This record gives sequence, structure tokens and C-alpha cells, in this order.
Amino acid sequence: GVIMTQGAEIHVALSKRGALTHARRIIRECLTDGIKEYGYLTTRATIGDASVHRFLLRLGFISTITDEHMQHYRIDAVKIH
Repeated sequence: GVIMTQGAEIHVALSKRGALTHARRIIRECLTDGIKEYGYLTTRATIGDASVHRFLLRLGFISTITDEHMQHYRIDAVKIH
């Protein structure tokens, strides 16, 4: 998988189903570090992608706004264990 950041925006791409189990510690560290630096993090996903929406909710992101093509999310505290 890959974790990409630009300022307070973060994106996580996992290469296969179930990869979260193996990447959990790394994702938690990246989220924690980003939140410490910026106070929050944001991300976005294509509207209607239910599996990504569930993934983001499990990490602790909350849905904020929706534009024409994307659902936007924000996280203020890490919930992944």
C-alpha cells in the first residue's frame, strides 16, 4: 500500500483486500503524526464507493461535505487500534 500526504490531506491506497490488518500500525502512526502537526486531517473519496466509506469510518474519519464528484472527510482523533 501507499500513504500520500500534502499538508493536512492524506490518502491511503491498499493493494489488496485485508491489507488494513497488516498496515494498521503504519496508518495509525501517519494519522497520529498528521493530527499532531495540523490538528486534523482530511481526505476524499469518489461518491458512492461504499467500501472506501466504510474503511474511512473505521479509521475515525467523519463525512463533512459532498461536491459534484467527491465525498470529503475529516479526522480529529485516531480511532484505529
